[in-house]
Amino acid sequence: MTERLGLRTVLGSAALGIASIAFIQCSSDDDASGGTGARAGSQNQAGEGGGGTTSGGTSGGGTAGEVTAGAGGQAGAGEELAHHLYVGCRDESGSIQHYRISSESGAVTLEETAEANATTSNFATNADRTFVYIAHADEGRITSFSRDPETGVLTLEDFVTVPGNASGDADAQEPFNVDCVDAGNPGGPTNPATQTLTLTPSEDFLIASNWCANTVLVYEINADGTVGDLVQTVVDGAKSHHAVFNSTGEFVLVPYFGSDVVAAYGFDDDTGMLSPVDPLTTEVPEVAGSSGPRHLAFHPNETTWMYSINETGGSVSFFHFDETDGTLAHQETISSLPEDSPFTVEDMNRSGSEIEIDQSGRFLYVSNRVDGVANGSIGVFSIAEDDGTLTPVEWEDTGGATPRHFSLSPDGQLLVVTNQGSDNMSVFTVDQGTGELDLVETTEVCEVPFFARMIAPM
Repeated sequence: MTERLGLRTVLGSAALGIASIAFIQCSSDDDASGGTGARAGSQNQAGEGGGGTTSGGTSGGGTAGEVTAGAGGQAGAGEELAHHLYVGCRDESGSIQHYRISSESGAVTLEETAEANATTSNFATNADRTFVYIAHADEGRITSFSRDPETGVLTLEDFVTVPGNASGDADAQEPFNVDCVDAGNPGGPTNPATQTLTLTPSEDFLIASNWCANTVLVYEINADGTVGDLVQTVVDGAKSHHAVFNSTGEFVLVPYFGSDVVAAYGFDDDTGMLSPVDPLTTEVPEVAGSSGPRHLAFHPNETTWMYSINETGGSVSFFHFDETDGTLAHQETISSLPEDSPFTVEDMNRSGSEIEIDQSGRFLYVSNRVDGVANGSIGVFSIAEDDGTLTPVEWEDTGGATPRHFSLSPDGQLLVVTNQGSDNMSVFTVDQGTGELDLVETTEVCEVPFFARMIAPM
């Protein structure tokens, strides 16, 4: 049998006849299955094709009988899911590569490439997957794309400008991120370096976290789905990097990487306004003087459990979240790397980056970029059902340097990681029982891949 994504060729054998060939297109039907083969043919008559069902199977062809009756048609094979995979890159054109990826084999096929016209940073999409929003790390803007939910094709619609610091003057905005001053124009405005985008539960607003400007910005979403006016600007720490809502949508949590804290805000879905919780910030435990909380993840079932991947600390922190007042209470912090790892906080080369919890809530995944030269790793941790504490399962080589971002497929069967320093991505299958990863393949992609996001087919 030969197989490739999008087209499977089934070669049937026949003792005294001609082999039948059936072409099976990839389908978006869930749980597709083939039927049974039809009856055998009589002498000198082909057996009938069988196995076609409304759930996605295709007919297997019968074979002609010469002396004896022809064999019955082969059972139709079930069709497989082909998720949409988007890889965004930090190249000049802002490439967003659209792949189809097999949920069974993990094989990928490039469909087309959209351009955002500025280097990309991250990706957000609405619930019905008809709009995609792109953050840009090297230019102050957010780009809106409409998306065809059937084909997955992206169409650029509009963009808005994201403000940086008013000027290079440290008094213009506190705290001021001196790392982002343009050496060629030290008195000019800085690039905000938008890192992530988060839609509010109602999808009426979009939150942008900006590493250089330190800001958390709230934008309206227009009736046509594009990004609208700026509603609010919040600055309560240095180098904001992410924003997540709790399960009720009443609170927003923001990690301030440069201040080693997570800030909590109440959210008004009518106005889009953020208001500080008391206390506003919770410290993330430092390791050798720094933690650097980068991204956050809530547990899908135990909604009071929240986890943070800490970049400079090379650690994962676990907090209890109070759903009544929005406060956090630290429970534990463990290393995101093995105990014998040669990468240290003192050398600033542990570099935790992304975090995600599987749909079952049993396993937590983090990426470690380490020194940007050696291959990075995905750390897999089991989550205790009774108290939410973490136990290491394994660390898997990502097949490239600087694994900035990864994501699990909608069905949880696959994990895709982009290796920023190697211009490639690696696809893994996920063991549903143990959480362990198994490498399928590593594929070259566009320059400096920053994110990989998967969307289920319709």
